[in-house]
Amino acid sequence: MKIEILYSEVCNLYGDRGNITLLESCFDKKNFIYTSLNEEPFFVRNDVDLIYMGSMSESVEEKVIAKLKPYQKRIKELIENDKVFIFTGNAMEVLGKEIITENNQKIKALNIFDIVTKRHPENRYNSLVLAKYEDIEVVGYISQSSTSDIKDNYLFEIEKDKKNSKYEGIHYHNFFGTCLLGPILV
Repeated sequence: MKIEILYSEVCNLYGDRGNITLLESCFDKKNFIYTSLNEEPFFVRNDVDLIYMGSMSESVEEKVIAKLKPYQKRIKELIENDKVFIFTGNAMEVLGKEIITENNQKIKALNIFDIVTKRHPENRYNSLVLAKYEDIEVVGYISQSSTSDIKDNYLFEIEKDKKNSKYEGIHYHNFFGTCLLGPILV
């Protein structure tokens, strides 16, 4: 099993490092590839079984989009071929159509999913969340200053949160993207 951790030096906010720690405790360290922001991702030229990316700051988000842009077609191919992706926090925003900043600047994202994200840095939303994935209850935490207009392929059905949301995240083939933070895999 080959597991690629993308940009862990900058995509590690809000306890998302706990997801990597859990994976490391389940699989031999020789199965892990840690790709830094200045390296070509391993998945570009090699086969991987799982690609993980965690939360990042808004300024890093733009750098990640720029770094992944040349590999847009390969990422889409891997998703369509059922490779497992786990993106947490705002990581899935980089795979949307665009991110609209607080100044109405439009940042073109990778356009893999039909998502438009709007940043609202002055209105951070924080909430504990009780959700369901199939028949499994999931408890998580959301802390975000952006909203994404996810239209379908939801990951979780929300049972309880502050906004009374109905759905959260993206589940498409074996791509799992969620705004839930912390060690969600636990």
